[in-house]
Amino acid sequence: MLYFNSFPLVVASDYKNNAILLTNLMARVDIIPSLLKNPLLFYSYDLKDSDRPDILAHKYYDDSDKYWMVL
Repeated sequence: MLYFNSFPLVVASDYKNNAILLTNLMARVDIIPSLLKNPLLFYSYDLKDSDRPDILAHKYYDDSDKYWMVL
């Protein structure tokens, strides 16, 4: 996936102590600027104090388990 190409790589050791290259999924990355210009990818929404990710996921995707898409 192209999305994961933006993440930095780190060197780690496997169980045999061999050096392996891993994608650091915990790092924050920037959104590709061209994606920000695509109005079909994002919803505009002003957060209210009572909003939670699961509530918004239910509102927009009819599934509160898709809270991760809101985040």
